[in-house]
Amino acid sequence: MTEIKSRVDTLYACDPSSYIDKIREYHRQNFEQVGSGLRHLEGQLRKTIASSAYQNIQDDVLTFTRLYSMLLSVWCEARLHVLIYEDSVFTERERSIIYNENSLEQRWLTALAIAVKKNGNIPFEDDANEDSLGIIVFTIYGRIKAWISGHLAPVIRNRNKVAHGQWLNPFQNMQNMWINSTSFTICPQSVQDFRKDSILLTNEKIKLLNIICGAINSIAIGSENKKYNVQSFDDINRLVNKQIDKIEHIDYLAFVKRTQKSYRAQFDKPISNFTR
Repeated sequence: MTEIKSRVDTLYACDPSSYIDKIREYHRQNFEQVGSGLRHLEGQLRKTIASSAYQNIQDDVLTFTRLYSMLLSVWCEARLHVLIYEDSVFTERERSIIYNENSLEQRWLTALAIAVKKNGNIPFEDDANEDSLGIIVFTIYGRIKAWISGHLAPVIRNRNKVAHGQWLNPFQNMQNMWINSTSFTICPQSVQDFRKDSILLTNEKIKLLNIICGAINSIAIGSENKKYNVQSFDDINRLVNKQIDKIEHIDYLAFVKRTQKSYRAQFDKPISNFTR
């Protein structure tokens, strides 16, 4: 391991730009593969939901549903790597600040903060406020922070529950050392999230997070060339609100009935007589 690290350090010292380009490409490939995995898993989940009309395979539906929602959080992390390594956007020092945060949510928030402050031409150590950023950019900054906390953070939180085997009974995070069995207490918010969890919810969340990530990406790129168009944020805000409304009005049972009806129709068709 030490030998590999030494070789990497040597390559980086000789030509840091080329090495960074290589890492950028690795992250891009990973992100594309995760996206492909999401599409494949969605297809499998759809088939499982459809065929559950004929078979008692609700456990399979639950399994694929949990994995599908967990993979969305994996997508969020892969997408962050792509953002951080966007060409000519963040410096190595700025990447260090982001990557040394303790949680994925905080890394997203820090990447946003750095991008916004660069857009306002203020040092990262300074406060981002109406005076330093201007009221419009500061308002946009606050809105995107709320999106991250309100929509991206729950996806990350529930990924951790699923990854730790808490598929039916999710627990509160244990902030301190385990003392006794009272350290395990059910997390009401995650229970509620799991009850709503479905292929439709994850699909609509994918669309929502795509919009939010795109908004952060636009500010990050704009922070480099100082051409971020604040007026375009109105369109982004409308898209986010529309997507949130769709999420709040999902009718999963109606979807299941339609999917199973279509599946049954494939097998209930009469077979035509063969004639010469």
